[in-house]
Amino acid sequence: MSGGMPDNIRARLMELRDEFQERARRTAPGAWSTMQPTTRTVLLLMAGIDGDDLASLALRDWREFSREERGAIVCAADALRDQLNRARSLTWAW
Repeated sequence: MSGGMPDNIRARLMELRDEFQERARRTAPGAWSTMQPTTRTVLLLMAGIDGDDLASLALRDWREFSREERGAIVCAADALRDQLNRARSLTWAW
């Protein structure tokens, strides 16, 4: 036992983490494909991914982005979610 957590619990948590990450990798293309192109464009802008035609980039399949680009989009999605959660407070301010 290390760090106060039994080894079997630590091993199970690692298995669950790996399972969650694999499930996320499998479902990401479908999640991307169901987003509105405008939402995809916002995420691309926030991720710092640019090109001559953002509208065309937004229509790309998730698997067409590099690993680094996908990572940047995921970070942008997290940031956008945080900002939108804060924006919900504005709905009560009027």
